[in-house]
Amino acid sequence: MKKIVLAPAQTDILVIVRVIVGLWIMWYGKDLFIDEWIQVRLVSWKEDLGFSNPLLMLYLAKGSEFFFGILFALGFLTRITSFILFIVLSVAWIHAQQMHIFPYDKGEITFFYWLFFFTFIFLGGGKWSLDYLLFSPKS
Repeated sequence: MKKIVLAPAQTDILVIVRVIVGLWIMWYGKDLFIDEWIQVRLVSWKEDLGFSNPLLMLYLAKGSEFFFGILFALGFLTRITSFILFIVLSVAWIHAQQMHIFPYDKGEITFFYWLFFFTFIFLGGGKWSLDYLLFSPKS
């Protein structure tokens, strides 16, 4: 009987995932710079989600998505940025999406982002990141 050997995780592949997810989450954060988008969301974030200061929450959420999305894509302070984005997506997934994970519930995208950031808290930026370039011990 042959023994099954699993290949180790490839950081070269994970860099592609990290960059794409970082740029996508940054794309969601760009809404921070669109006044019409903010004005429409202010009402729903106050009435539907119950935030007492929806403008502050919008700026915190979208600012975090934009700024930390860029850092995540670059692989700079990856574990810290992953943790911060994990918290942001936890609030969105629990509060706004009611922890829905199936397509018919319309919460799966938030859940998948949440899952990506949870994973990268433990994986870090990998070999192809600014973390590795700046903080790895030199041989």
